[in-house]
Amino acid sequence: DYATLALPGRGNLTPSAAVQGPTTVASGDTITLSASGVDSDGTVEGFSWEQTGGPDLGLNQPTGSTLTFNAPVVAIDTIFTIQLTVIDDEGGEGTAIHAFTVSAPDLLTVSITGDSSVVTGGTGSLVGSTNSVSNVSVVSSLWEETSNLGAVIATPSQLSTSFTAPSV
Repeated sequence: DYATLALPGRGNLTPSAAVQGPTTVASGDTITLSASGVDSDGTVEGFSWEQTGGPDLGLNQPTGSTLTFNAPVVAIDTIFTIQLTVIDDEGGEGTAIHAFTVSAPDLLTVSITGDSSVVTGGTGSLVGSTNSVSNVSVVSSLWEETSNLGAVIATPSQLSTSFTAPSV
């Protein structure tokens, strides 16, 4: 003879969720986040991703165990958050939040030195220099006389040049 014994159920245990990915990226970089989930009383059936913080990334309700997108170009360092939801075979959900910072690009600054005062018809110098920014090089420069007084710039496309002062 056999007896059936009914034990009070625990119900569905929700799955655990985890996200792996970078915590800091440069503007414009490609970002890949990887999801993992464990369901101790069943199986993981799916993943969904949702942006929960920062300017809109345009993720369009992605699903799958990886999420790949391009970081936006930002003017200042900006924090974004993405929520991963892991869904199990009984509809239970577990979540994890991943935060990352998109770093603003380094800005190229230009310094100008040279003669601030030149006699009429005399020659003065203009010297341009830039700061050092990784992965950035100056490919061209252009000097312009903007006062419309008639100064003549010797080599306007060079970072350092000379000019002849106009007669005023």
